[in-house]
Amino acid sequence: WYGKKRAVTYVAPNWVFRPTELTLDEAKSLAKEYPTANLRLVAYGRMWYFMVPPVLLLLILAIPLYAADIDRSLWSVAPAVYAASLGAATAIAVYGAFRATANDATNDFDLSFLRETIWLGGVQAQVPGLTRVRVGLEVAEFAGYRVFREPHVIATVQGIEEESRIQAWSEEVGALKRLLAYLATGHGHGRIVWSWHARDRDFWKTTGSDTSGYYVRPPVRTRVREMSVKDIDLVTRNAVGLVALEWLRAHPDDTTTVLDVLNRIGASLPAPS
Repeated sequence: WYGKKRAVTYVAPNWVFRPTELTLDEAKSLAKEYPTANLRLVAYGRMWYFMVPPVLLLLILAIPLYAADIDRSLWSVAPAVYAASLGAATAIAVYGAFRATANDATNDFDLSFLRETIWLGGVQAQVPGLTRVRVGLEVAEFAGYRVFREPHVIATVQGIEEESRIQAWSEEVGALKRLLAYLATGHGHGRIVWSWHARDRDFWKTTGSDTSGYYVRPPVRTRVREMSVKDIDLVTRNAVGLVALEWLRAHPDDTTTVLDVLNRIGASLPAPS
């Protein structure tokens, strides 16, 4: 613990962040390699760091009981087993404490919620009609070091990839915290935005300069009465459906792909005009 605290003397530079995007595989590699590459800077705990030492200590305690009741020949190897088990338990505990301890640099070099975001992206990649699923981050570089913040999932809607964008955030594996869906209107730089937060039952829609907005009903047919943070597939399908339906209303003659998307996600289609 003390060694990790004293491992670096850190003066935070003026980090200048820029947006970047990674594929899911690239994000997985980053989550795996970054803590090792920045061993002295990152607090990184793994379950086995803390589970293995107690198991080894139980082994040490179990040997005398086993040898006394079942096999006395084990007494001859008991000292070696004691030494090996105790040494391994100590080494793992010290290493785990070193890896899990934070210092002055940890806040900047932390990869908070990246693994949760990767998991979320993997789930959303299975949603029909969602394409170009990636992990968005803000990255800054200084003197050969890189720091990241704000991981989130970025995707588009099939058939209208250039006009659409869906972003989602997670802070817990298996849960969706927030989702935003965008559709460019083609009028200047205007766009329509749908937002869903963990506390919401429905999506909140804002259009252009309309800053007040209003709730809209989800288009996907379902028996679920209230969407929750665990309904990742359903919330994402509804986001895709809202974007696709809005596009359909504005482009009634350009519907082949969008109609297919709506059918695949189980959305209620508008009545033919």
